Amino acid sequence: RCSASWRRWTVAEFMLVCKSYGPDLRRVQRLMDSLARHNPERIPVAVVVPEADLPAFRTALAGHDCTFASDEDVVRAHPQAAERNLLARYAATPGYRSQQVIKSEAWRLLGCDAYLCMDSDTVFLRAIARRDFLHPDGHPYTLLHQGRELLQLALDRGHPKVLEHFLAESAKLKALFGRDGPDHDFGPQPLLWSARVWHDLHGRFLVPRGWTLWDAIDAAPTEIRWYG
Repeated sequence: RCSASWRRWTVAEFMLVCKSYGPDLRRVQRLMDSLARHNPERIPVAVVVPEADLPAFRTALAGHDCTFASDEDVVRAHPQAAERNLLARYAATPGYRSQQVIKSEAWRLLGCDAYLCMDSDTVFLRAIARRDFLHPDGHPYTLLHQGRELLQLALDRGHPKVLEHFLAESAKLKALFGRDGPDHDFGPQPLLWSARVWHDLHGRFLVPRGWTLWDAIDAAPTEIRWYG
């Protein structure tokens, strides 16, 4: 059963994590129904929602094999949460940006080594296993490609701004990291993420600049590319 209240987690090798909120509750019900049929290894599942939405999700998902955490507890798990007043920043940030940070920082609270980060509209159509997501050495696979099929389709259908946006976004992140070379895409969702990558981004890129991930998302609101 879903836990009645948030608890601190023991370390899990791999998890399925859904970031959601009240208006998407029925979509999450459909996701959890699909997992009830297609998660034979009982890979741990976490649903992360704002504190105000927790009661409704607990009620609607009673009987499903998942555990809840709140957005606010993810924010509090940051080592500088109090010093940087990150809860106030969460409250002041538009939802489309704050949810990117919550997804990307969930590992701090959940204690997992890697996770599949799912939106509410994810549905599983067949049985899944850890080997679908993890190399035999335990590392999660990396989503990395040049998006050629999507970009060519956009051009063929008369939507050149899709390509323009992709190239401009790529150029911005490459400049921040001082990288030359091909333009890569790191999606689509659901996203397969390593906690080690997020940890290293924090320690080796953000901290030397006096940033948190909130600053990074304000500078370039695309958590998929920050991970990539």
